[in-house]
Amino acid sequence: MSRKSTEQACFDLINRGKHSRAQFVCIEDFYIGQYYVAFRTFPPAIPPFGQHESICPLYINEPDGKLSQKNIFDVFWDAYDSLKQPKLYELPIPVKTTYQDDSRNLFEARCDLVFYPNEHLKTPHGNHSDKVVEVKNLKLRKVAPATAPVDWLS
Repeated sequence: MSRKSTEQACFDLINRGKHSRAQFVCIEDFYIGQYYVAFRTFPPAIPPFGQHESICPLYINEPDGKLSQKNIFDVFWDAYDSLKQPKLYELPIPVKTTYQDDSRNLFEARCDLVFYPNEHLKTPHGNHSDKVVEVKNLKLRKVAPATAPVDWLS
């Protein structure tokens, strides 16, 4: 996750490796504490190999269901602070993404978005130079292989 001056946050999806031509990606909605994070637009196709595309916008709903005015970093902080465990040095949030490659094989990627509260506190608001949120524990699996076209006439 990166932070840009004109956006509160964005997800950068990057194609890497020999067979990682993800074309169509869907990030499932998830919770950060009591806040609901949702993606309301279908992302564009991801450029191949070393290129990236930012997924934007993401919507954050308050626990009462109303659209939140907080940025995602402050939402992470609220979720961490509500745990009342000051010795907790990181807060992992599981995220699941499904995607299709050029051949229409279906894959699933699971990972944790890990929030570092100490890094969040020591950086000026709006200027996160250190990693405040990063991706860890990435696991990939093939969910369904592409099927051959069906010949309905035979």
